[in-house]
Order: sequence, then C-alpha cells, then structure tokens
Amino acid sequence: MKNINRTIQFAAALLFCAALAFGQATTTSTTLSAVVNAPSPNSAGTLQWCLASATGVTLPSLSGGTLGSYLAVDQEIAQVLSQGVTSTCFNVKRAQLGTNGQYSHASGATVWVGTSAVASGDSSHPYSPGAFIDETPKGPCVAANLYTLPLIASGGQTGRGAVQLVTCASSVWSAWDLGSSHTWIGQCTLGTSCSVTLPLAYTSSSSYQCSATDVSGVYATSVAYSSASAVAFTGHGTDVISYICVGT
Repeated sequence: MKNINRTIQFAAALLFCAALAFGQATTTSTTLSAVVNAPSPNSAGTLQWCLASATGVTLPSLSGGTLGSYLAVDQEIAQVLSQGVTSTCFNVKRAQLGTNGQYSHASGATVWVGTSAVASGDSSHPYSPGAFIDETPKGPCVAANLYTLPLIASGGQTGRGAVQLVTCASSVWSAWDLGSSHTWIGQCTLGTSCSVTLPLAYTSSSSYQCSATDVSGVYATSVAYSSASAVAFTGHGTDVISYICVGT
C-alpha cells in the first residue's frame, strides 16, 4: 500500500511540474535581410536565406535527433539545412510542406520561425509544441491551451492553397493569409468581441475591406474601420458574425 501511495504521489508531482512548465510562447518572427530570388530556367533561385536575427532557428543534428527549423515567408515555407556564410544566414530547402517555391521575397519581409506541431487529439492541449501545422483548424478554441501562438498552416493542407497565420481570437480559430495581399477570416459575437484587432496590420485603414454575415439570423451588419489593424462590426443583438477582410 505504501508503494502504491508513493507511486500516486510521484505521478501527482509529475503532473504538477508539467503544469508549472507549461507556458504559452509567442511564435518567433524576424525579417529577411536580403532579397530571395525566385528560380529561373538558368538558376535555382536563392538557396541561402539571410535573416535579421537567428533567434529561434535550429540547425539539423543527426546526433541530437533534431530537424532544421521551418521558415515561412509570404506563400513559401523553407527548411533549414545548414549554417550559411554568417551566423544569421542559412542554407535552405525551398518549397516545403506543400508550398510553392516559385516566388521571390523582398528584403524586410516577415519570416516566421518554428518546428512542426502534431495534433494530439487532447482538447486540453490540441497540438504538441511547435508552430507549423498541416491544416487550418476551424470552430471553437481555447487560447490558453496552446503552447504557442500564432500557428502557421502550410499551403498544401489549408484547402485554399495558402500559407496561413492561425490564431485563437475570441475563442474561435481565425486565419490570415501571408503574402502581399492578406485575407483575414474570423467570427465574433456582437456586444462581446466584435471590436476586432487583426493579428497583422494592413497598409492603412483604407487598404482593406471586410464583409460580414449574421450567422444567427437574417439581419444586416455594418463595418467601421478604426485603423490599419482594427475594425468593428455592429448588427442585431448578440448575434454571431462571420467576417472576411481582404486587402494589402
């Protein structure tokens, strides 16, 4: 009986330590410090990507059993293969996770850095640690149950051919297409969460447009643009609004 009690106490201690260890991170991002050229008939394109910061970038290690980090920029995901000519440059394999490598990327473009996350089937922690997922989740979510936000859904599995930045906003999964033209899709509840702050900013308050549908009934909705990253929806009562914003 003493051994059983000790086993139970040990298991409880492990769970307690795990709870203490869990803390949500913000997915690492940086920018390109040099242009990435698209492939051409006479060139493979840029295979060494240089970043403003190497924070969060992992090199592959056979002995350590680790894979190189993924780098998402615009509509392409590349994987780090080895160190480049400087500490912030990396040799990469382009067009990973179902994405297209026929793109060029401007110096200064945002780069999201991370490793793959696997769906766990456990609602308390729906994904393993990591930022890159293979499909865009839909429906309700609990932000506090995620190891990191935002997540990056790869283009081959989004169903829309787009690399998407995915976050849990107002307890609902919402997604933002990466690239020069951005699409933000989400839901909100009138009177509670329909003053929406977008995860990234458009160029200005006039460079994007949002359309909204009342999914609770047949009622009109209206949109007010506060800034390049803030928009408010109004309508009937406490209905649920589904919206999509598109612009640059």
